[in-house]
Amino acid sequence: MYRRILLGTDGSPESRRATSAVASIAGPLEAEVTVASAAYERSARVTEWDYEPIEKAIPTEQAAKWARDEVAWLAEHGIVADHTVLEGPPAEALAKLASSGSFDLLVVGHRGRGSGHIPIAGSVATALPDLAHCPVMIVP
Repeated sequence: MYRRILLGTDGSPESRRATSAVASIAGPLEAEVTVASAAYERSARVTEWDYEPIEKAIPTEQAAKWARDEVAWLAEHGIVADHTVLEGPPAEALAKLASSGSFDLLVVGHRGRGSGHIPIAGSVATALPDLAHCPVMIVP
């Protein structure tokens, strides 16, 4: 059923739980796993009356480290995986890769890193079901 799994990560504890879920699925199915993380920059308006969260730039090196860390964790648990770094907003970039890469399942944690790398309710997890052209698993 699931032969190719895409795992989105941002280095958060929720992402690690998603990685663990992927290991439990991919192992028995001998599925191919690709770990992806996005390098991006978002800004927001901040005035004394109006505040919108600012997500700091995520450099390519940091995104690559997060992906490599999950690949290493999967390897320790008997799962072979490759990794990639995506450019742009995470939800859109993951959905695009999932569609273009013929993935059968896209897995992410339900929360992620926000302003200053503080865990926030996951806008990526919220957006993916509407963007992805494959099943999406959101791990609590």
